[in-house]
Amino acid sequence: MLRDAIQKLVRHAFTYAAAEQLSRLAGFLLIPLFTHFLSEADYGAKELFGVTIAVLAQLCGINVTNAMARHYFDDADPARKRLVVSTTWLAVAVSAAVVVAVLGAGTWLADGRGWLAEPGFTTLARLSLVILWFQLAREVLARYLQTEQRSLAFGAFALSKVIVELLLQVLFVAVLERGVVGAFEAVALSEAVFATLLALYLLPRIGLKFSREIFTGLMAFALPLIPNGILQFCLHSSDRYFVAALATRDDVGVYALAYKLGYIGNYLLLAPFLMVWYPYVFSLVERPKQARVLGELGPHFLFVLAGVTLALSVFAPELVDVLAQREGFRGAAVAVPWIGFGYLCWGWFQFAQTGFHVAKVTGPLPWLTAVALVVNVALNVALIPVHGFLGAAISTAVTFLVLAIATQLAVRRVFPHEFRWGRVLATLAGAGALAAVVAWARGESPALGPWLGVGALAVWAAWGWLGYLRGDERAALLAIVRDWRTRSRA
Repeated sequence: MLRDAIQKLVRHAFTYAAAEQLSRLAGFLLIPLFTHFLSEADYGAKELFGVTIAVLAQLCGINVTNAMARHYFDDADPARKRLVVSTTWLAVAVSAAVVVAVLGAGTWLADGRGWLAEPGFTTLARLSLVILWFQLAREVLARYLQTEQRSLAFGAFALSKVIVELLLQVLFVAVLERGVVGAFEAVALSEAVFATLLALYLLPRIGLKFSREIFTGLMAFALPLIPNGILQFCLHSSDRYFVAALATRDDVGVYALAYKLGYIGNYLLLAPFLMVWYPYVFSLVERPKQARVLGELGPHFLFVLAGVTLALSVFAPELVDVLAQREGFRGAAVAVPWIGFGYLCWGWFQFAQTGFHVAKVTGPLPWLTAVALVVNVALNVALIPVHGFLGAAISTAVTFLVLAIATQLAVRRVFPHEFRWGRVLATLAGAGALAAVVAWARGESPALGPWLGVGALAVWAAWGWLGYLRGDERAALLAIVRDWRTRSRA
C-alpha cells in the first residue's frame, strides 16, 4: 500500500510542481528584475502589501477550501459533490466581496493618513483588494480541480497564468517603469483574466446552487481553521511588520529576499505535495490505512525536504550573489539557513496536523498555533532590536520547531498512529549540524565555500542511503525506480 501511495502521490505532485508552483518560482526569476528596478524600501513595501493580502484571504475564509476537499468525499453522488463546490465558491465570493467593499471605502476615508501616508500606498492598497477578490474566486475552483485529481487540466491552466503574469510584470516594471505599483497592476490584471476564464470553464458544469445544510457542515469544519489561519499568517508573515517597526523598511526588503530563498523547499516540494496529500489521505477512508501512510511516509518526506534545505543553506551566499542586483541585498545570505530550517519544521507540522483533519477535530489547531505565536512575538521583540532581520529569521526557526513538536504530541490523542521520533530528530540534527559546519568552515576559508557545500551534500546522500534507510526500504525504493523505468520505456 505504501508503495502505491508513493507512486500516486509523486505522479500528481510532480504535475502540480510543474504547474502552480511555477507561479511561485516565477517570483525567483523576477528577483533580479525587482532588485534592479526597485529600492530595498520599495521591495519591502511590496512584501508588506503581499502579506496583507494573505491575512485578508484568511479573514475571507480561504480555509473553507480545506473543508470543501474534506466534505467532497462524504457522498458518492456527483450532484452532491458539485453542490459542495458551488456552495463553497458562493460563500467565499460573497464574503470576499463584503471585505473588499468595506476596506475599499476605508482607503478613501483614510487616504493620505496613517499607513497610507506613504507615497503610492493608497494605490497599492486598492490594487491589493482587487487582487484579493479575484485570487479567492480562482482559488476555490482550482482547489476543485485538485480534489478531483485532474492534475493535467490544473497544470495547463496554471502554466498559462504563470507565463502571462511573468510577462506582464516585466512589461509594467521594466518597460513601462511603473515601479512597485506596476508590479501590483500586472498581478491584478492577471488574476482578473484567469479567474474569469476558470469560472467560464467550470461554473457552467458545477452550477451556482447554494445549500444551507452543506454550508453549515463546511462552517463547522472551517470555523476553527479561520482563526487558526490568521494565527498561522502571523507566524509566517507578521515578522515583516516587526522588522519594519523595530528595524527599517530597507531591512524588510533584505529579509524578504532571504525568506524567498529559505522558502524554496516549500515551493519545490511541500506545497505541491500537500495539494494531493490531503485528498489522497481522505480518500483512503479506513483509519488504519490512513494511520499507516501518515506514520511511515512522513519521516521519508521530511528527509527529502531536509536535503533541499541543506542545499539552500550551504549555497546561500552563491544564490544571493546571483539574484541580488543591489549591494544592499547581499546581507540576506546569513538569514537563509535559519529560515530554511524553520520551514523544514513547518513541513513536519503539516504532516502532524493531518491527523486532526482526518479525525475532523480541528479545534486544537488554533490553540497550538496561538502558543507558537506567543513564542514568535516574544522572540521577535527580543531579537530584532539586537540582530535586525537575522533576529526574525532565528525566531522563525525556533517557533516552527516548537509548533511541530507540540502538534505531534497533541495529535496522538485524537488520531493514534506510530511516529518514528528517532528518524525525524536524527534528520533535523544531521541537516543542522552539516549546515553549521559549512558555515563555520566558510568563515575560515571563504574560497572553499562551494566545495564545502558539495561535500556536505555528498555526506548527506551517503548517510541517507546507508544509515537512514533500512535494507527493506532500499529494496523497495529500487523496485519503484525499476517500475518507473519500465513504464517510461513502454
